Amino acid sequence: MLHAQIDVQETPARRAAGERRQQLHDVATQLFVNDGFAGVSMRQLSDQLGLYPGSLYAHFESKQSLLFELIRDPLEDLLGDTEHRVGLARNAKQALREFIACHIEFQVHQRHRALLLNLELRCLEPGYRSEVDTLLRRYRQCLANILKTAPSKGPNGQQSISVSVQSILGMLFSVAHWFDDGQTLDASALTAQYHRMILGALQNYD
Repeated sequence: MLHAQIDVQETPARRAAGERRQQLHDVATQLFVNDGFAGVSMRQLSDQLGLYPGSLYAHFESKQSLLFELIRDPLEDLLGDTEHRVGLARNAKQALREFIACHIEFQVHQRHRALLLNLELRCLEPGYRSEVDTLLRRYRQCLANILKTAPSKGPNGQQSISVSVQSILGMLFSVAHWFDDGQTLDASALTAQYHRMILGALQNYD
């Protein structure tokens, strides 16, 4: 039992390794967003981190696998948080607000990771892209399920829902492209405004 406790205890070396990995992720995200995935070399990344290029491979298998982690990990967090909060909602209107809130918070508080997903998803090789596409389908389905349970004032068939999902996500994914820390609206105010805009556009709620 004592051995198990020691195993899970965070050691200084493990903490340092975690901090180094997080630093690598932060620097790589910034570079990939600013210069594009194809425009960033391993030499450039290692220089920014103060490492030898070969030592980078102690942290990831390849540049592709690094991009995959940088896109997949925050997307998994966003999906998990969204599904949890939507699942606790009392009705479709509240569920939609929670969906919007999760997305806005991600776009605002993890802006560069949101931009990386928007801009560099196309650079993933097919195997990695397939895994990310699976997560994105779950995310779109979460929103579709909310719209399916909404009291409808008009056509609410599968095609109409699909168009609504794509339109709403198009609006939400754009936030990271224009938001900056100088905005007078914070994530909560943005959520309220987008909620009103989307409700008005859908005209599906009482």
